[in-house]
Amino acid sequence: MSPLDRIELPSSADSSSSSPSRLQPKVFPKTRTLSFILLKPTAHLIRWEMVVEYTWAIGTTRMIHSLVELTLNDAGKVSHMVDRWEGKELDHRMGVRPSCREAAV
Repeated sequence: MSPLDRIELPSSADSSSSSPSRLQPKVFPKTRTLSFILLKPTAHLIRWEMVVEYTWAIGTTRMIHSLVELTLNDAGKVSHMVDRWEGKELDHRMGVRPSCREAAV
């Protein structure tokens, strides 16, 4: 992949702030985005890679490499989403079930 196929954004995001507008899952009271790379988007596909450090409620931290793909329909709305942590697609218990994805479109 050439450098022109990647768009890198600064990644200093930290979700440990106590902003009331930000919902925090209790299992991860603190998350920190270490890197975020938007791969060259197309009209119907948006892909990005990111590395996030998750701190569990018990204090243990873990870094996760994530690859997210959003497929857009002709109206520009999300028709499908795939989130892979460490190369594996997330279990549907961690996010939206396939039947809910279609209902939300």
